Amino acid sequence: MSQLALTIATTDYDHFRDFRTGKVKAEGIDLNWLTLGHHECFARFTANREFDLSELSFAKFCTQVTRSDSDIIGLPVICSRLFRFPLFMSIKKVASKASKT
Repeated sequence: MSQLALTIATTDYDHFRDFRTGKVKAEGIDLNWLTLGHHECFARFTANREFDLSELSFAKFCTQVTRSDSDIIGLPVICSRLFRFPLFMSIKKVASKASKT
């Protein structure tokens, strides 16, 4: 039986490393894993669909999946272990109003 050839693009996460290097293999899949920077993964996938699988930011995913001609689906894979909620930004006026209530 032939292997399913897949190309995946992510940044170099330690918790994917064994899978990326081939130390751990997925049965029936021949992986071509590209280690790229975030911007390059996002840009090349959204513009040209250069990979079968790619990491995307939630914002990039939302803009892609809501298009009328969308051809992607989301898979619930957590690439980054960084808790991103502290990275939400607010206009100073809104933040000061919220802290007074």
